[in-house]
Amino acid sequence: MPDDVLSVQGTPGTRRPSRFRLPGRQRKVLTGILLILPGLVLIALLIGYPFVFAVSLAFKDLYLVKGMDSATWIGLDNFRKFFADPSTKPIVLNTVRYVIFSLLTQFLVGLGLAVLLHREFKGRGIMRAAALIPWVMPTLVATIVWRFILDGSWGVLNYSLIGMGVLEKPINWLADRNVVWWSLIIVSLWRHFPFWYVNLLAGLQVIPEELYEVAKIDGASALKSFWYITLPLLRPVIVVLFLLETIWRSNEFTTIWTLTKGGPGKASMTMAPYVYQQSFSFYRVGYASAISLLLTMAMLVFTVIYIRRTQLEH
Repeated sequence: MPDDVLSVQGTPGTRRPSRFRLPGRQRKVLTGILLILPGLVLIALLIGYPFVFAVSLAFKDLYLVKGMDSATWIGLDNFRKFFADPSTKPIVLNTVRYVIFSLLTQFLVGLGLAVLLHREFKGRGIMRAAALIPWVMPTLVATIVWRFILDGSWGVLNYSLIGMGVLEKPINWLADRNVVWWSLIIVSLWRHFPFWYVNLLAGLQVIPEELYEVAKIDGASALKSFWYITLPLLRPVIVVLFLLETIWRSNEFTTIWTLTKGGPGKASMTMAPYVYQQSFSFYRVGYASAISLLLTMAMLVFTVIYIRRTQLEH
């Protein structure tokens, strides 16, 4: 066979290079895109489309009783209505109050318990596990139990306090404006302090013991060691926990709605239950979408701070 034919067909047993074969780096990029494509499609269907649809509803007047076809474009009217509503300011202040008091109480209890269970003592493992029980319980189940405990007519708390002589008559813990917030904060504290405790305990366990030994040799008291060693080294964990919990408590729905439904009146109404009420009690879906969009934008600020903070730590 002539040499020029061999040069075209190639020698027997060898593969001819394909003219469409991609370079190695581009092939790896394409392979990666193909691998994550199913996940991206799933995210687009389950998160992207509902989000875009909700954003579009925020600029429409949609009263659900009239059907989806009744939606009409009204621009920024839903947002103007929200800021002009006299009940907006109390609801926003309630949300801020709930977030602040929940975070402070959970931080203090979680930190105190973490410091206590970080010490060596008999039965420490059992105590560590028992402290997680409120956190692992389903939120709805735990909240219903607390609703029975705090019931003003036949609740366990009133029965116990009256039996011990602390109270002369029952208190309506969930319907009295003077005590309803104390009830909500206590339930929130009981439900969420284990998350703080377990993360702060993990932070304590990576602090070198040598630092405390050196401080003790220098004459530092236990309080000074805690203030100048423990808290500064726990600061990254504390900051991340505050950011995460701010986002989660601002969107708290199950606890408040199950216990009080925002009552009495709107005394305990916060943003998340208010959105639900406008959507599924009053059927003002467009107005509720506008409120939820504003809440989402506010939470995005904390989300960006949280992401940047975690990136800096790594």
